[in-house]
Amino acid sequence: MKLDSVNVVIFCCLLLQREVLHPSSDTYPPYVGYDVTNDETGVTWCHVYRVSCLYNSNSVLTHNFTGGLLPIKQQKTVIFNFYPTEPIAYRETVTFEINGLTQQSVEIRGKGAELKVAS
Repeated sequence: MKLDSVNVVIFCCLLLQREVLHPSSDTYPPYVGYDVTNDETGVTWCHVYRVSCLYNSNSVLTHNFTGGLLPIKQQKTVIFNFYPTEPIAYRETVTFEINGLTQQSVEIRGKGAELKVAS
């Protein structure tokens, strides 16, 4: 069982989320896909993993991961969305639990930025 090849996901600087700001782009809010893969070999039942995410989405960082079984050679892509609300650096640790016994974590980083218009 492995997570994506990186242990840190960085969103960089993003504009603060405001109620008056409603972008119409299909790529907004900014998101990152992160792969959770069962890379085991073999054909026995013991190589099927039950994976859950222990991180609860909140107003700043959301994910679409639904726990469940992950068969051999299969992967699930977790989509993380980042909604900064303050001009600060953010750091969250997202932990995945495998078969209720093992935990693996990934760190999500991002920074909120104010919109500045030059006159």
